[in-house]
Amino acid sequence: MISLKDYNDLLEDMEIGETRRFNHLGCKAGTDSRRRLYVSRTDNSPGMLLAYCHNCGDDGARSYAGGLKFRFGGKVPVKKASQTESNKIVVPPNLDLNVSQWPLEAVSTLHTLAKDIDDEVHTHLDVGYNAADHRLYWPMAEDVVKGGKITFAVPDLKGMQSRRCLGGGGQKYLKSVSRSFQGYTFLEGEDKLVVIVEDIFSAIKCNKAGFNAMCLYGVHASPESLYKVMSKSNKAVVWLDNDSDFILERAYKIKKYIQLMNKEVWVQETGIDPKHYMVSTIHEVLKDD
Repeated sequence: MISLKDYNDLLEDMEIGETRRFNHLGCKAGTDSRRRLYVSRTDNSPGMLLAYCHNCGDDGARSYAGGLKFRFGGKVPVKKASQTESNKIVVPPNLDLNVSQWPLEAVSTLHTLAKDIDDEVHTHLDVGYNAADHRLYWPMAEDVVKGGKITFAVPDLKGMQSRRCLGGGGQKYLKSVSRSFQGYTFLEGEDKLVVIVEDIFSAIKCNKAGFNAMCLYGVHASPESLYKVMSKSNKAVVWLDNDSDFILERAYKIKKYIQLMNKEVWVQETGIDPKHYMVSTIHEVLKDD
């Protein structure tokens, strides 16, 4: 029987009807490098995750509780909010921006998020550790001019995102935004190509590689926000963490919106988002596109 415990962090925010694909760790038929393990949360059984490996034929199932709570006396799951909205963003009072004072788990979490740029990420983005809940926090901005920094030290903070550190509890990512937030961050680069990504660390890497970057803080983009960004760019690459059919569908939906604007656009189908690549690799992949 397939155990899904090694995939917990990748499964906690699954939508009803969604299927995600992974390399099957410990596959009985040999090394799986083609993402032959399918994990589904079906309409008929939204409280369960069903797994099947098309490589070895093994299967498995477990209850789905991550990111969910159940209505009292009912069977319909209700998604627990991972985003809150308010008129004023309240930053944790004892947020530590000095990485040298962080515990090892926090430093390791930053390395996971900002591989290749973790030593210099603070020149682009404030990242702080909060010991009270063992989480990393960083601010959200709107349009950032070339060479600018996303910082907590602004009078009108638009939002804040956090990630639990290794060994911590609670949801993996949390987000708090002001009601006036436009829903994305745009980083101005030297090239007129814009790279559309899920997270701010991927956006910073693409921006360091010389390109405009649009961070969605997820996989959803409104036609209005895409129109604003494409007015500053002549072509686009949609580069999401395409590790599931659902996310890939979102990428192609964004592509369709941009095509309606008569702009050149394509989807980068790597299965891994840019934050996991070296800046030099991102530049090589995109420079001739």
